[in-house]
Amino acid sequence: MKKQYKEGRFNIKSSVPLRKHALYLLDKLNGHYSKQHAQFSCLFGWYEQGEYQSYLALGQNAEYQCRLYDGHAVFTFKVAEKVVLEQKVGLCDSASSIYESLFCHLKALIQASQPYLGDYFEGDISALPFLGGWKCITSNQAYEGDMIFRATLAELIVHVQGQSCLAYGDDLLLSSLQDVLSLDEFETSMKLAKPIGIINDQKVPECREYIGNLVELLNDVSGSKDKVVLGRKRHLFSYAPVTSTQLLNHVHNERFNTYDIIVEWADEPSWVCVSPETLIKKHLETVIVEPLAGTRKGSEFSGTAAKFRQELVESVKENEEHRVAVDLFLKSVSQYCQPNSVKLEKSKNIIDLGYVQHLKSIIRGRVNEGISIFDILCSIYPPATIWGVPIKESTSRIERAEPFKREFFAGAFGFFNLQDSANFALAIRIAKLHEQTVIVYSGSGIIEGADPFHEWMETDNKMAPFLSAVVRT
Repeated sequence: MKKQYKEGRFNIKSSVPLRKHALYLLDKLNGHYSKQHAQFSCLFGWYEQGEYQSYLALGQNAEYQCRLYDGHAVFTFKVAEKVVLEQKVGLCDSASSIYESLFCHLKALIQASQPYLGDYFEGDISALPFLGGWKCITSNQAYEGDMIFRATLAELIVHVQGQSCLAYGDDLLLSSLQDVLSLDEFETSMKLAKPIGIINDQKVPECREYIGNLVELLNDVSGSKDKVVLGRKRHLFSYAPVTSTQLLNHVHNERFNTYDIIVEWADEPSWVCVSPETLIKKHLETVIVEPLAGTRKGSEFSGTAAKFRQELVESVKENEEHRVAVDLFLKSVSQYCQPNSVKLEKSKNIIDLGYVQHLKSIIRGRVNEGISIFDILCSIYPPATIWGVPIKESTSRIERAEPFKREFFAGAFGFFNLQDSANFALAIRIAKLHEQTVIVYSGSGIIEGADPFHEWMETDNKMAPFLSAVVRT
């Protein structure tokens, strides 16, 4: 029997802000549709022209996947766990070549799968989002056997905009959705407000090792314009299991226009992300990238925040880091856009997230006919903001100085549809949940002249949304 997506429009009555309501709604959907929740659950919330909207998704109808095996990538398109298409290709060793191959073959797989959609789905599903993302691969060997890309077409998709939502699913799922929307939010709010108590934590690497590694990197980049982004993580051990909705409830801040992201697959740990950085957005012929590079501490006191802001504006190191990132994006995006259409609309705007301040630019262009989101991703990922320059040298430096797998940290989360609209956030300000452990990740850009202890403190500052969400018991 073919799968159906009926459309239902529902009004929202909520006493809490829209971002909070979307989170509460996902928690209620997870409880009501437990079978679908066990397969896949996702919240992807973002701002569009100042207005917040979100996709909530549960269950698994179809999926595009890529897994690494023995130096090869296996690309798969599945419907209801049935393999419809599968392709196996060789991969190169360098990071840029790996991702160029990944996105090139994903584009081919998606195109090849479309003639089969009519065999499995009734009607047009081209506007529905495939939600997911990809991991940040610093070493092929470390990711042997891993699923490095996956994007899921959920059984139930709820698109929340303002005081209404559009829902897509079969008759059975939609018939009970109004009941879920009507559930009292007070019980959910009390459950998600429960404090997250931690009994211990572990830094990976520890400060001494991190600074030692950084000093070696500074010797490497001395006398050059090279940059490398060095990451670290921190394990927070809780006395009780922590849920993704509970963690995001404590982490996100209504005052700042960041992404709200929860991604859970049955065979993966849960991920929670409040990224401030758009990797890429595409709608029709318009493409937008928003490089974020250059950081100073934030403060709740206006005078102190202004002092840090002025330091950021005047910092040669932070401005150079930002310039390199912007120049690379401009060069990469221009390859796929109409002549003279690529514009640097906003340059080095300061965004204040409370705990840190960043330099941010916005680049907009009009893509050439026939260019897909995956063509552009071939060129822009991995960006300097999470990797470094040159790519090849940065790869070997990251492998040498980072004693862990990044997994989805510094990868991306978001959605695309078969009409080639897309929105992907860089997976920074991110944590992984595994039973009673919350693992928080962050990184900083290292160039000549960087101060090792300052970089350690910067990575701590970037973890602040998660560190301030927990209580030591």
